[in-house]
Amino acid sequence: MAPGSEGGADVQGIVPGISQDGSSVYYVTNGALTEGASKGTCHEEKPPPGASCNLYVRHREGGSWGAAKLVAVLGGEDWPTWKGVASVGLGSLTARASSDGRYLAFMSDRPLTGYDNRDAITGRPDQEVFLYDAAAGRLACASCNPGGARPEGVQYGTLLGGLVGLQNPGLWGKEQGIAANLPGWTSYRETSARYQSRYLTDQGRLFFDSADALVPQDVNHNQDAYQYEPAGVGDCTAASATFSAASGGCANLISSGAAAGESAFIDASENGNDVFFLTGERLLKEDLDTALDVYDAHICTTTTPCLTHTEAPPACTTADACRTPATAQPSIFGSPASATFTGRGNLAPVPPAPPKPPLTNAQKLTKALSACRHKYKKAKKRRLSCERQARKRYGAKKARKTNLNKAGHK
Repeated sequence: MAPGSEGGADVQGIVPGISQDGSSVYYVTNGALTEGASKGTCHEEKPPPGASCNLYVRHREGGSWGAAKLVAVLGGEDWPTWKGVASVGLGSLTARASSDGRYLAFMSDRPLTGYDNRDAITGRPDQEVFLYDAAAGRLACASCNPGGARPEGVQYGTLLGGLVGLQNPGLWGKEQGIAANLPGWTSYRETSARYQSRYLTDQGRLFFDSADALVPQDVNHNQDAYQYEPAGVGDCTAASATFSAASGGCANLISSGAAAGESAFIDASENGNDVFFLTGERLLKEDLDTALDVYDAHICTTTTPCLTHTEAPPACTTADACRTPATAQPSIFGSPASATFTGRGNLAPVPPAPPKPPLTNAQKLTKALSACRHKYKKAKKRRLSCERQARKRYGAKKARKTNLNKAGHK
């Protein structure tokens, strides 16, 4: 039972958020416990549109509970903020408190901060993501369009074939407009869940999915993962390009905003410096397909620097290029013998033999005559003919006689 549940408070569903030490509790009632609240009508498991109930927070200080503070008046269609129905379990709960209890993130299709959340296409109210700061007593719409334009959400029924922001089916009516959403608890079977994604930090950094384009870089007209930071958190200041005075913070993309399909937040590290999300877009050269992959959006620091991505070597075109290079000998074996050898070293190479001089005509004649005698031992005429041919070819040439006329002789 939540604090203040006595006296006809009529607490509804389950606690949407509680601090780690139990000193801060957020709860929903039909009872009007403070000014600005009226008696609620959220009695059914899934309250109908038009019903209303009150979201409160109480803090315990010095051993006693303080007075309840009204966070917002919710509508019956906002029931996933406080109800875990039997058919879905905690997978239906779309609210979370920071571990210190200062912040609460939840969803509503009511204009809780004055933003006109009627869908620009259908004219019906869209679900948006809100962030409450208990220390400042301030409620901000983290997912509302910072330019003030009405949202362009999607009908919940059309999301059921996609990622649905990792939501379970059956949370809202099929015609409920979803401009932005928070994931429910992670179900390990149809009606059971034991883990809630860390989409809210103690600094008020909030991660969510938005079908509406909140920054100019979001051009795919599809769902993308976003982060919201209050001013003074991270690099968000009043001078930031994405700062919105209406929300008091900055909304920025986590996914690229250019993927052909949906992208969705999965989880984050405790400090929010690592955000894990799903996308089918190839954001790195190592990603070789267009299937859904899990990416880590990491904030680089000196203690946890970003990884460097090396270029892949070109494809080898020869057998030698495809072979793995030889590895160095392990140091345990010492230096290789070839590096420590002392001695005369390698023998000098033997010089090649000089080429033989060509045969003279006399040598060729002797060789030819010998061949004739060997070949024609029993054929004298043929031997003599062979020898004549050899002498004619290789024998000494006789000088030719010439007639010279004396100059002036007639």
